[in-house]
Amino acid sequence: NALSRQTLDIVKEVASQLAIAIENARLLQVEQRRNHELTALHRASLQLTGSLDVEKVLDTILDYAILLVHANDAHIFLYDGAALTFGAAHCGGKREDQSLVEPRLAELTYRIAQSGERLVIPNVHQHVVYKKTWPSGGAIIGLPLYVAGKVNGVMSLVFAKPHHFDEQVIRLLELLADQAALAIHNAQLYQQIWHHAEELEQRVQARTADLQVSEAKYRALIEFAPDPIVIVDASGSIVLANKRAEEKFGYEQQELIGQSIEFLLPESLQNIYETPRIHQMAESIQREINGNLNLTLRHKGGSEIPVKMGLSPINTNDEILVMAYIIDITLEKQLEEGLRSALAQ
Repeated sequence: NALSRQTLDIVKEVASQLAIAIENARLLQVEQRRNHELTALHRASLQLTGSLDVEKVLDTILDYAILLVHANDAHIFLYDGAALTFGAAHCGGKREDQSLVEPRLAELTYRIAQSGERLVIPNVHQHVVYKKTWPSGGAIIGLPLYVAGKVNGVMSLVFAKPHHFDEQVIRLLELLADQAALAIHNAQLYQQIWHHAEELEQRVQARTADLQVSEAKYRALIEFAPDPIVIVDASGSIVLANKRAEEKFGYEQQELIGQSIEFLLPESLQNIYETPRIHQMAESIQREINGNLNLTLRHKGGSEIPVKMGLSPINTNDEILVMAYIIDITLEKQLEEGLRSALAQ
């Protein structure tokens, strides 16, 4: 039965509307896919900028790369300008801690790292070079990770079957690669700074411990010395006095700390401690008088004590100090006086 012309026109109109509907559905599907891809890219960007852990950054990059293009495997190798080192790998939905095959100089990953150009192979079996080195077939896309004009890594995505890469998908992967390169660079810098800071902290702790031990020994030696010891700084102020000094001159340590050396020393030596060159002056005194001064110091109660004093400069990292080692020579003086009296008689 022949269709009437009116029926044919109706069929044609229905077919035309169906074609429009199918095309609209296809365009909607494409738009939804692109929105999905852009959303995934935005989420990846947020996660990458929110972490400074290299391992976490690498895993995040591969997670989103696979999500964007539904690849079977994904790898990242880091590049220092000369050699590639394993960064991260996801194979068959599982995270791998090491690469099953290390990249060789003449192969895909090194070629991308050295040239700085992407490599897109929709069908490995149709590629002149890689059909021999990649017998399992499928498709590959490799992208350089650029930061500051240099390649700092290579990301490669592998498909088990031949795969068509449209320019929109490649552009999305390149945007992800750009963000990945920057995130890796920042994470590596942070890692270097953290390791450096940790190393410095360990050195400081070790040095502090050494200094504390050294200071403890130094203070113990001074504190338990058999004779009075007083230490003064470049301004002439007493910064330390041992127990024997307290006993000998009748002062508590807190009474001596912060006092000018004039508090104990006679006026003839005051200028030595007022000069910033106390270190050189102390050395000069030692050379001239064999390191000993015969003085009379005053006890808190007002009595005078004849002493022999040795001055020794202490050159620390922070300041110059002078240590005064004091020996009571009262008995010597008494013996000398007795001897003179006996000779006079």
